[in-house]
Order: sequence, then C-alpha cells, then structure tokens
Amino acid sequence: MSIIERILEVEKDAARIVEEARKEAAEMKQRLETDIQDILGVAREKARETIQRRTEEAKESAGARYEAIIAETERRNTSFMEDHGETMERIVSSAVEIIVVPEYEKD
Repeated sequence: MSIIERILEVEKDAARIVEEARKEAAEMKQRLETDIQDILGVAREKARETIQRRTEEAKESAGARYEAIIAETERRNTSFMEDHGETMERIVSSAVEIIVVPEYEKD
C-alpha cells in the first residue's frame, strides 16, 4: 500500500469518525431536547397545581372572612335592636302619627 493510498484510507476513516460523531451529537441533542420538554411539562403541571391550590385557599379564606363579617354584622344589628328597640318603636310611632293624623285633629 502506497503512502497516498494510506492517506486516503486515513481520511476516509476520519470522515467516517466525524460523521459518526455528528450523528451521535444529533441524537444526544434530540434526547436532551426531549428531556427538557419533559422537565418543562412537569414544571408547568406543578405550577398549575400550585396556582389552583392557592386560588382555592384564597376563595376559602375569603368565604370564611365573609361569613365572619356577616355574623358580626348580624350580631351588631341584633344588639342594636335589643338596646334601642323601644326608642325606634317610639320614633316610628311618632312619625306614623305625624303622617296619618291630620293637623286639625292634633291637640
């Protein structure tokens, strides 16, 4: 085998090795892209679950606060009516009398 033949053979081997390396790199890149997409999918799902959970917690908390405010308001209304019910009745009776009884019938 001549030197030229040997050089051509080495060049062929080198070209084959480079081509195999390119194929291997392309396969690696594809696997990495697939892995990245899988990781991103898992991260998106976890984020969606976290947002959904926090939204539900916020709704529940707001609902509980709303119910507490309603209960407190009802308690205050009841207390006010218990404390001032008679006064309110006298005021309403006086207002009704002013409206219903004609001026000439008043003493």
